[in-house]
Amino acid sequence: MLSTLSIRTCSLYLLTYLPIINHSFTVFVAHVEAEKDVEHGWIDGVAILAAVKVVVLVSSVNDWQKERQFRSLQSQIDADHTFTVLRAGELVQLPVSELVVGDVCHVKYGKMV
Repeated sequence: MLSTLSIRTCSLYLLTYLPIINHSFTVFVAHVEAEKDVEHGWIDGVAILAAVKVVVLVSSVNDWQKERQFRSLQSQIDADHTFTVLRAGELVQLPVSELVVGDVCHVKYGKMV
């Protein structure tokens, strides 16, 4: 469940692929030299991969929460944004989402359009 937005940075690419290369190198050297400490050589690579996954997960959750908060604030702004229009011969104040073709908008200085 890696976020594509979070993993696109160069440092996360390096942190993702270097442990795999490290693990491969450790296994290769262990077979060539027949070291006794082969049993624990994989721990470094797996620990780095686990740390990268935790960082990506935390940043993805943080980005999701920010996006959700932004959408909530944006919908609140859209709901509160009203416009004065001339409809059926009288001035009516309506939310922007209810404007239709044929409404004559009464624009004042400083009004958001």
